[in-house]
Amino acid sequence: RFMQSLFDGLLASSASIVQLKLVFNGLTAAHAGPLARLLRSCAALEDLDLYWNSISDCGARELADALFRDEQPSRLRVLNISDNEMTAAGARSIAAAISRVSAELPLEDLDLGYNDFGDDGVRSIATALRRLPRLRVLGLRWTGLGDAGAAALFSPDTLGQCRRIEEIYLDENELEGFDPTPLVALIGTLPKLTVYLGGNPLRLDVE
Repeated sequence: RFMQSLFDGLLASSASIVQLKLVFNGLTAAHAGPLARLLRSCAALEDLDLYWNSISDCGARELADALFRDEQPSRLRVLNISDNEMTAAGARSIAAAISRVSAELPLEDLDLGYNDFGDDGVRSIATALRRLPRLRVLGLRWTGLGDAGAAALFSPDTLGQCRRIEEIYLDENELEGFDPTPLVALIGTLPKLTVYLGGNPLRLDVE
């Protein structure tokens, strides 16, 4: 009840909100509706941090639909919805909302880590990356990413379209023996790129 009252109270000044951080505030899918209503009014919003909540797949769909709309061009540069109990369904909702927007989005930093996306979810996110040409940082730590998801992620049609990418966080996933050729090609064209692979069971004997 407190959070809903807070969101309703912020509506009066929503047009001037540039940064909104609600980290570890116990947000659930039940809060997503009131928060989505607020976000639809935040035309100047550039930084949204919802790390370590529990918005789940249903909440992800509502928030993504509020953030990415043709009716209101997005100014969002930083989005952190890591550790929010999402699965592949949540990833699909986020990817679909991004892909529906006709204009290129200004998003520079996207953190979706610590959600149970698996390869299917990461593949969905990968398809939406072509809509994010300004992306510099992508966080997919601990998302259940495996070799099949990595193949989609490093494709020239996905991350290959993000010409400003500098940091990709893939720590603590399930990468074992994916073909590194597309990744090597990506690194070759993006000299500032750093890819974090710590904590993956990579097999050094793969040819």
